Amino acid sequence: MINIQKRRKNIRLQQYDYRSPGYYYVTLCSHNRACIFGDIAEAEMILSPNGEIVDSIWQTLPDHFLNVSLDWMQLMPNHLHAIIIIDEQVHTLRNDPKPFNGEPTLGQIVGYWKYQASKAINRNQLRGDFIEVWQPNMFEHIIRNERELQAFRTYIQNNPGAWFDDIENPVNLARLREAEANRNRAAFLPPGTIIQGAGAGTAPLQ
Repeated sequence: MINIQKRRKNIRLQQYDYRSPGYYYVTLCSHNRACIFGDIAEAEMILSPNGEIVDSIWQTLPDHFLNVSLDWMQLMPNHLHAIIIIDEQVHTLRNDPKPFNGEPTLGQIVGYWKYQASKAINRNQLRGDFIEVWQPNMFEHIIRNERELQAFRTYIQNNPGAWFDDIENPVNLARLREAEANRNRAAFLPPGTIIQGAGAGTAPLQ
């Protein structure tokens, strides 16, 4: 399994044409990493109404973008992973009466997905308050070969089972921040000091 969770900034290649046919891996995160898309139970993702909306918009992407096909997609409580295919050929048997005219970039495809999902989620709110659904931008990776494709597919499929170890899990993120704070504090404490709140069984610092 490959570790692809640590980087979240955009690493888009400056000279690469993101209209090019190929397989693209993308990760999108909810605003402030809020768990609004559902929950994990027994290693399976249970979609919330918000998650169902995101999934339904995903299913319509090939209708709107006539040279797009879908591979794997996995929603998680506060993020998602997906593989989007930009095809060489344009498909004609689609249901959208006003499909995208031209060759979309990966950014346009994902931007449409996020916009339509956000609009539908806010329309579905019981209160009239607008909510931010997404973090800005995305993480993307151009899949170069079959080995990478299979690795990403495996990672996506296994993601629900790894949720309780996932850095995107708010519980783990809180623990990580506490551990980092404790390490920073330790740099200014005498050797042998036990840091309060560092967890049961914490050994003296060496």
